[in-house]
Amino acid sequence: MRPRTPVKYQICSNFSFPPAYAEIKPCYDLSSDHTPIILALSTTIMSQQDTPRLHSKHTDWAVYETAISEKLSDKLKLKTKEDIEVAITAFTGILQHAAQIATPAQKRLAVSHNLPSEVKRLLAAKRRARIKWHKTHAPDDRRLFNNASNRLKTAIHKLSNERFTTYIATLKHNDQSVWKPIKSRKRPRLHLPSIRKNGTPPVPWAKSDAEKVELFARHLAEVFSPHDKTLDQELENKLAANSTDSEKLSAFTTDDIIRVLHKLHPLKAPGHDRITALMIQKRPPKEIQTLMHI
Repeated sequence: MRPRTPVKYQICSNFSFPPAYAEIKPCYDLSSDHTPIILALSTTIMSQQDTPRLHSKHTDWAVYETAISEKLSDKLKLKTKEDIEVAITAFTGILQHAAQIATPAQKRLAVSHNLPSEVKRLLAAKRRARIKWHKTHAPDDRRLFNNASNRLKTAIHKLSNERFTTYIATLKHNDQSVWKPIKSRKRPRLHLPSIRKNGTPPVPWAKSDAEKVELFARHLAEVFSPHDKTLDQELENKLAANSTDSEKLSAFTTDDIIRVLHKLHPLKAPGHDRITALMIQKRPPKEIQTLMHI
């Protein structure tokens, strides 16, 4: 079940800032069962870059398997903890390098929110006219402010039409990109109801974003409170008894590894190493033996 609103919206909705002046990045520091983020605010418009990916729809998976087979080695030294770490790092690098070889380079266009100089000039003129009218409240200054505002609206409307025309021209029927704008239009808009915490007597409903964020913050403070570190002697005795009588675990086989790899969802988001489930599933047979050895 997907959440109704992203976590970053729940945390950052209490602040009022334009999206063009903010950048949100994941934070990979150790945390509890939540995902921390880093919110960067700027006084200027920030350009947004696409998320880097190791493979795309143009990836040649036959070349990918061949590149992995040529780099993998059956002679791995796995006697110490450092040897295992080196083997895992090398195996990850082989997958990344093979995906880069099998994926043709594509020119990525930066999604920028920069405005043309003409629009910036009209915006500055409108602000000057508005400041002057607020000081004098003269009819002539009000007329100049309205004229500057109308010229800015016309320029923005013309710029929006030009960008929309350029976007429509990039859509092609061959790669099915012409259907992408329609997918989001067919989805029904989800209603975000008010929430409140269960209690006796019931607390008031949280309707605004600020009230929801405050309620969510209080809930997190209660959930992540420190646990009682007092040891339960009865539980400790049971764990000690089970640890002495435990049977030896059976070693897993290559069939177990293949079964687990087939269950991986191909659309799961990758980690910091950018290795997806599809890259692991599109494996050569030799890779299973390497994983089994590690």
